[in-house]
Amino acid sequence: MTAARQHPEILVFPRDDNPYQSFLYDALLRAGVRSRYIGDLGPSHTVNLLLLPAELVWWRLRGARILHLHWVFGFALTGSGRNGLLRRAGYVWYLLVLACARLTGVRIVWTLHNVLPHETVFPDDRLARRRLLRTASLVIAHSEQALAELRDVVGRPRRSVVLAHPAFDPPAATGRRNAFPRRLLVFGRISAYKGIEETIEAFDDVAATTTVELTVAGVCADPRLRTRLDELRRRHPDRVRLRFGHIPEEGLPGLFAEHDLQWLPYRRATTSGAAVLGAQMGIPLAVPDLRAFDSVPGMRLGQAREALAQALRTVDAIEEHRLAELSAHSLRWSAELGTWDEMAQSTKRAMLTMTESDAPITSTQAEPQESVN
Repeated sequence: MTAARQHPEILVFPRDDNPYQSFLYDALLRAGVRSRYIGDLGPSHTVNLLLLPAELVWWRLRGARILHLHWVFGFALTGSGRNGLLRRAGYVWYLLVLACARLTGVRIVWTLHNVLPHETVFPDDRLARRRLLRTASLVIAHSEQALAELRDVVGRPRRSVVLAHPAFDPPAATGRRNAFPRRLLVFGRISAYKGIEETIEAFDDVAATTTVELTVAGVCADPRLRTRLDELRRRHPDRVRLRFGHIPEEGLPGLFAEHDLQWLPYRRATTSGAAVLGAQMGIPLAVPDLRAFDSVPGMRLGQAREALAQALRTVDAIEEHRLAELSAHSLRWSAELGTWDEMAQSTKRAMLTMTESDAPITSTQAEPQESVN
């Protein structure tokens, strides 16, 4: 293999511990397309961000032609969450990086994980999205509903493709619990937009008349949210359990099997990898009553405290045959989502179509995943 073929064809920003990225780029490598994360040169986020334009130029000279952008939180300067001046500086640098990509001939592909950021990144996140839409050559959405929401809230992309979020490859589930009291599971990265606070507050309204229990399991990087959730948990110490921290893959089947229903009371969302994983595990889903979840099977959850309290009452009385139906719906839906190799082939075709006026993406031999950096 020639040295030129060792260079990446797709640059990726930012790197995140979301398994979506590792699954996708491993599959793309098997499809013959190399990728490389940028903005990850050293331990200093600020220095990495300042070097981002130089990285783009460096790798463009070595043949990279696509910047695959997933989220914009990587453009936030350290401390910008509490400092408006730093947010503005981050926004200026974000525009500079977009301009650098355009001027060097790097095409931007944006995967629409969420229409607007869940947490504030720039002074005007909607305006920042519009600038991204004007620059992006391709938007990848996971559903027609997400694409429609993007058009309504931000604008219409110049080119788009809908590729469903594939199923993960989890260990085999160990069965679904069938016992009272009914147990709910919130699993995944713990963030404020996911409606966990409102759910625990809704326990105040139903504690005297129900026996339903709640487990919150996952990493919570926000210390203020951790403190707030712990304060709320103390109102119902026998009913609400917090398991902050990483849950290893081998522990997932047992975790899901200990619960009756996966609880996803999101305030806003465009897609949910946690819902996909739960469906594969065969657990019934309770999903937000949002447009992006129209095709996801399960109970519907409102966002208001009163709606969540009523849903808790419903779960408390739910019968086994209904849980079995919901479980079957989850498994059927997850089986229709496709594989990561199919996702990689579709992504590659979409990028080839986007760049058809240029030289095609080269094909390389698939190599071990350790070579994807």
